[in-house]
Amino acid sequence: MRNIDRILLSLICFQLAQAALASAANLNLKNASTIATFDQNGLKFVRDEVSGASVGFDTDDWSLTLDGTTLRSEDSTPQVRRTAPNEMTYSYRLAGYQIDAVYRLNPGWRFVTKQLKVMHTPGSHFTVHQITPLRMKLKEMIGSTFIPSNYEPQIGKTIAETRKSLPGKDYGIFLRLPKNNGAMLVVQNPYLDVKYHDQSVAIAYAPEMQWQASWGTFSSDIACIGPYHLSGQRLPREMVLEWSLPPSSTPDDGMDRAEIAAFTDCVHDFLI
Repeated sequence: MRNIDRILLSLICFQLAQAALASAANLNLKNASTIATFDQNGLKFVRDEVSGASVGFDTDDWSLTLDGTTLRSEDSTPQVRRTAPNEMTYSYRLAGYQIDAVYRLNPGWRFVTKQLKVMHTPGSHFTVHQITPLRMKLKEMIGSTFIPSNYEPQIGKTIAETRKSLPGKDYGIFLRLPKNNGAMLVVQNPYLDVKYHDQSVAIAYAPEMQWQASWGTFSSDIACIGPYHLSGQRLPREMVLEWSLPPSSTPDDGMDRAEIAAFTDCVHDFLI
C-alpha cells in the first residue's frame, strides 16, 4: 500500500471514530448529579454520580391502546433527536399515528422522566384506552421488590384486603438490585397496575379518555426512573391497626429509607 493510501485510510478511520464518539455523546443527558445514557431504542443506563448507584436496561419499550388499536414501540424504528439540552425525543410512526417518547433530565433531578405524546392521528378524535409508559427489562438481577399500593388502615383493612376491593391502584415499584443498588420506577398516576416477572417490569393505567385533536397534543402522565443506594434500613410494610396490640418486634418488610427519600425528592421536585 502506498503511503498516500495509508494516510487517507488513517484519516477516514479517524473521522469515523470521531463521528461515533460524537454520536455516543449526543445520546447522553447529564446534570450535576445524574447521567442517563441512551441508544437508538431508548434508555440504557442511569447513574447517580453522588452515591454511585446505577441501573441498566436491556429493553425500554412502551405501548398505547387508542381506539382499540395497540401501538407498540418495538414495532417501529424511531427517529431520535435531541430536542433541548436536557431532552431526548424518540418519534415513532405506527398505523397512521405519530407517537413521541420524550425523556428529560432537568437540573437538580436525580431521576429521568419519560412521557408519551400523541402528535398525529388518522382522525380528528380518539379514545385512549390504556397507556403503558414503562415496559422495561433490567440488566441486573432483581433481588426483591416493593410496590406501594392503595391502603386503607383507617378503616381496619390490610394491604391485601384493600387490593381486593380496590384493584389496580399501585403507585410504582422499587427494585432491589445487586451491590445495594435500587431503582425507582413510578408514574404520576395513583391508579397504576404494576406487573413484573423475572427481569421485566411493566407499569400501566387505563384512562378510558376521549380526546379531540383540536385540543392539542395528548400527553401521558409522566414516568420517573431513578437509581439510589439502599440504606439497609426498612420500615414496616403495614401500620398497626387501631385497637390492635403491636407485635413484639417491628417487622422490616416495607420500604427502605432510601426508597422513601427517592420518592419524596421526586415529588418535591415537581411541587416546587
